[in-house]
Amino acid sequence: MQAPLFAADKNPPPIVTSVRPRTGSTDGATKVAILGDNFRAGDTVLIGGVMATNVQVTNSTRITAKTPAHAPGAVDVRVTDPDHQSGTLADGYTYKLGSGIAFAQVNFAAVARTVPSVSAPYTLAQSAHNLNIVVIGWNDATTTISSVTDSSGNSYAPADPVVRGKALSQAMYYAKDIVAAGAGANTVTVEFNQGASYPDLRIFEYAGLDTASPLDVTKGSSGNGFTARSGTVKTNFAKELVFASDTADTRAPGPGYVPIILTHFLDMAEHRIASEKGTFNPTFALYGPTNWVMQAATFKAAGQ
Repeated sequence: MQAPLFAADKNPPPIVTSVRPRTGSTDGATKVAILGDNFRAGDTVLIGGVMATNVQVTNSTRITAKTPAHAPGAVDVRVTDPDHQSGTLADGYTYKLGSGIAFAQVNFAAVARTVPSVSAPYTLAQSAHNLNIVVIGWNDATTTISSVTDSSGNSYAPADPVVRGKALSQAMYYAKDIVAAGAGANTVTVEFNQGASYPDLRIFEYAGLDTASPLDVTKGSSGNGFTARSGTVKTNFAKELVFASDTADTRAPGPGYVPIILTHFLDMAEHRIASEKGTFNPTFALYGPTNWVMQAATFKAAGQ
């Protein structure tokens, strides 16, 4: 039988043998070197299932990248080439919870139909006095949120007014000074006044933030194009979490921001940990031009 045409020209799949350093903060943005073989231009990197940023293929045996944010624990490191071939190093990198402001965990629920409510659990144990952030996006501009609750009884407040776009909406809520909960014991539920179309719920936990009045400034916007922009936020404290999320067909985080999650509906969240007061303009790169809605919020560290 005749061999497939061009079979001899096919590049071998990437091989991942090690990562240096092997550990880093859950906040992400750690520069790592991924070592192996058969690397080539156009390779992409997933660390714990989330895209790495600043990926540079140095040569066929070395890639440098910056880690995304991730929950604590050991995760797989995967390199995928332009031919969609991949190589994975199981448990190749370990995330450790840092001091100060620190990312703890994320989960999401994306529902491909119209529903009156949507829920998602925190899969890891939750620590007392941490901060929960809830983002919910959906594909209409009329439905409103009736309530945001969780099974631990934490109290949620809106971080920013609901942002409306063309057949899109997004809301952001937060719960300060949360109570401790076991792994999988706390489920967040968002209820609507009517059926919401294709809701995408994202839930986050952070440590090291003020327990009395953590929220500083917020901004929301909507539009159409290749870039989603929340608008400018100017922080009032030296140490803050700058957090942003969108509802759109998202390709990548904005420059200087660390990706946290990309959901099945291609909605993304990103953050950066600011060490001084400043003006920030979070963005997302989109598969566009496309309609988008986006919000940003900053939360101050404890002790300020």
